[in-house]
Amino acid sequence: MGSSVANVEQQSINLALRYRYDLSEQLSIGWTETVRDAEGYYNYINGIDTKYQLTDKVTFRAQILRSDTLYPIDLYKEFCDDNSDSAYQDDVQTTLTKNERSVFMKFSYAWLN
Repeated sequence: MGSSVANVEQQSINLALRYRYDLSEQLSIGWTETVRDAEGYYNYINGIDTKYQLTDKVTFRAQILRSDTLYPIDLYKEFCDDNSDSAYQDDVQTTLTKNERSVFMKFSYAWLN
């Protein structure tokens, strides 16, 4: 697992937003949004999160993110295609784009002594 950079020779719309609202001193909710949109390519990530401070020493956090991405097929093959899933191979070779949607969830707590 790693990351790579691709240069796309066209204009794109790029946006990153973060909003947090404190309902009380102990409880907050937040919203995150990122957008990258260009001709034939997009990536949207949005999510909600919360933090609850039960005591000075105990904090709970939760986050849910959703990702929706459309890749041009050449970009998909260069960065995402690991040739490990034959079902994807059949799908990829018959289209010019590859669309992926994912949901991620994270829950954590901190207990300070």
